Amino acid sequence: MRKAFRVADVKHNIEQLTSTKPKRDAVVYKMHGDVSDSTSAVLYKEQYERYHVERAPFVTALLGDLVSK
Repeated sequence: MRKAFRVADVKHNIEQLTSTKPKRDAVVYKMHGDVSDSTSAVLYKEQYERYHVERAPFVTALLGDLVSK
């Protein structure tokens, strides 16, 4: 296996959206949470139904990236 030596800027909570990793090659949006912070993961139907309200900055960030790229 070869290493790609790419720099990923991983975002799994809203606070991380305001910072940018220097010299990043890609942004990875973990919109439904991460194992490192399992208490805030989106798992249940009710959480999905309120996603657009409770995690609106993720939706906005991803839409902005998709439109610009």
